[in-house]
Amino acid sequence: MVELMVVVSIIAILLAVGMPFLGNFLARNEAVATAGALRSAIDRASYEAGARNRVVRLCASADPAAADPTCATGTVDWARGWFAWVDTDNDGRRDAAEVADADGDGVVEAAEEVLFLQTTLAVTTGSGPTIQSNVATIFFAPPEAAARSSGGNFCISRRPAGSADAGQFPRCVSVTVAGLATVVEGTCSATVTC
Repeated sequence: MVELMVVVSIIAILLAVGMPFLGNFLARNEAVATAGALRSAIDRASYEAGARNRVVRLCASADPAAADPTCATGTVDWARGWFAWVDTDNDGRRDAAEVADADGDGVVEAAEEVLFLQTTLAVTTGSGPTIQSNVATIFFAPPEAAARSSGGNFCISRRPAGSADAGQFPRCVSVTVAGLATVVEGTCSATVTC
């Protein structure tokens, strides 16, 4: 019985020492996964613009899985999710389907097609990732356009369970006007208002 108590005590000590490291490990991995998911969405939207020869927009949304999703306005929280759509009239707004000929042009327009979406990202420990950005919507144009993208920066951070720090494990996803996305470890540059 004494030997069993010694073994249980040793296991308890090892767990007490190792748990903070496990929390940090999980939080770091979630920050990396969040940056990867966002970069993948950016790359896919850029690809779709070229493949369809149309403007494709990617925007933050409070409810991207809604039947008729809308882009977020005001303070943008990309961590709540996003969706991409083909902006057929290039007006910067996702147009819902007309119930009748609302604009009087003799045609009942269909909704602008949602290509893909991402709902709120899963969290295993602590508070979820934060994704701050200097843009609410980012566009990708066909290859022959002068600017392939509107560009933007996304600042991602993660807070492990029990931490009072506002954001650890920062990652910066930057999108150039050429439509190329890069992920770097660390905070975004001082010129980015994230």
